[in-house]
Amino acid sequence: MDNILEVSGINKSYDDFSLKDISFYLPEGCITGFVGINGAGKTTTLRSILGLTNNVSGKINFFDKVFLCDNRPRSARHRCGKENPRNQSNK
Repeated sequence: MDNILEVSGINKSYDDFSLKDISFYLPEGCITGFVGINGAGKTTTLRSILGLTNNVSGKINFFDKVFLCDNRPRSARHRCGKENPRNQSNK
């Protein structure tokens, strides 16, 4: 079974909190959920995967498309291939 999502080495730091080397995978056909105490990093992890936060490092493989989190802000639409940053007239 192929993995539809692979997250490798995600790192994100705030003044009082940081994610360090978060890695996991999600096989095709599986359902998963994030469970943890308040402040464990569930929302930050999801926001990092979706490209909704800046200054993230690591690698995300989503349906065989590789996204390097290289500290450059990008929209979730761009990361999913729905937006062309060079030509904003594409809708």
